[in-house]
Amino acid sequence: MMNYHEESALSLIEEMNADYAMYSRLPAHHQVIVAEGIRTSRVYAERGYIAFISFCVLNFPFLASVMNAYIFLAKSESPKYFAHDVAIPFLKPEAVFISPYFEIMTVYTAYCAFLYLVNFMGYDAFFGLCINHACLKMRLFCAAMEDAMKAQTSEQMRERVSRVIQSQCKAFSYVDTIQEVFNVYIGIILFATMIQICTCMYHVTEGYELDPKYIVYTLGTIAYIYIPCRYSSKLKDVSSETATLLYCCGWEAVPDLWPRKALLYMILRAQRPKEIIAFNMFVFDMERFVAVSLI
Repeated sequence: MMNYHEESALSLIEEMNADYAMYSRLPAHHQVIVAEGIRTSRVYAERGYIAFISFCVLNFPFLASVMNAYIFLAKSESPKYFAHDVAIPFLKPEAVFISPYFEIMTVYTAYCAFLYLVNFMGYDAFFGLCINHACLKMRLFCAAMEDAMKAQTSEQMRERVSRVIQSQCKAFSYVDTIQEVFNVYIGIILFATMIQICTCMYHVTEGYELDPKYIVYTLGTIAYIYIPCRYSSKLKDVSSETATLLYCCGWEAVPDLWPRKALLYMILRAQRPKEIIAFNMFVFDMERFVAVSLI
């Protein structure tokens, strides 16, 4: 997906870099909003998500390594655990534990786990960063409108309101680019997660033993669909909230008619919230998560 939407994804990164370079010149009360947005992205979209993905993905090779070390040291037997159980074509099932097949497959499955880790940390975390940045842009243009209404002259007010209108258009355009880059991927996540949940439930109903790594796998599957749904709902809520914030900007104290008319159109635009639509067909939000959970 990233290769297919390379130019659009790059534009998201470049706009994010340009915005943060510009934010350093904002007033102090705007810097507080920016600092909170940066903190949220670092804690949840970066560090928290990386820790979650690392725990889920590395759980398989870690437990396999522990069990192999225990068998080798305590029982003096050959290791019999892979990070991920795989079958080698044209070989009997027990033949995979014979050298050199076992060593080759151990390295291969560990390499696959590393690829999973890199891809999940990169593309999925990028979605969260983009959503948080879009929400930050919306909060900032609402704060800018409040400042614009406090301008001393009509010329200053007209100039500031014009910049706020441009900021709103850029923020919504940024969300449209996010939709373009991630709509197919989000849809794939939805269907893949439904399959994974059904697989987990099959193991439970058939009486298979749920060892720790598959318990982590089940919880990780649920969290994996919850996180993008939560981000999409956050975007929808923040974009809806901008209508209220714009209305509360202090327009009552402005005698000029033009800023009031401009504000009216901005509020009307904000009353249609921005949403992430998977496959350009259905809305991806917490209601979708609840629907998947009830399957």
